[in-house]
Amino acid sequence: VKEIVVGNVGDMELEAIRLAPAGGDLIKTQFGSETQEKIARKRNWRAINEEIGFNISQDGFSGTVFVNDGAGEIAAWVEFGTGQSAKSYLATVPKEWREVAKSFYINGKGSIIAQPYLLPSWYKQKIQFVKDLEKAVKTFKI
Repeated sequence: VKEIVVGNVGDMELEAIRLAPAGGDLIKTQFGSETQEKIARKRNWRAINEEIGFNISQDGFSGTVFVNDGAGEIAAWVEFGTGQSAKSYLATVPKEWREVAKSFYINGKGSIIAQPYLLPSWYKQKIQFVKDLEKAVKTFKI
């Protein structure tokens, strides 16, 4: 089980990195697109895809994929959107994800359109994790 956890959390991290915007990638807004680099440079933030990592719990039975603080708030703004985009998108996600998004709320007037990279990775890997566990149970020998 521990090997399955490590493999799946690692795969989730790689998928999130693949989906997350790089420094020169465009961030969609209601007013057009800007590069992440332009938005982040004045705040000294790093590219989102460079700040994604993962860790495994001490007992090895769970893991977390995260975005380091170096990416700044833009990591959450891109994941969840801001303003009306966030309001629309967050109505479709699990409650625990909405709770995380609330901690980044400022005034509801933002213009960044949701471009999720963590949640799609989580959904994809959640399905694979169950498949991997089922296979392990079927092939387990004492």
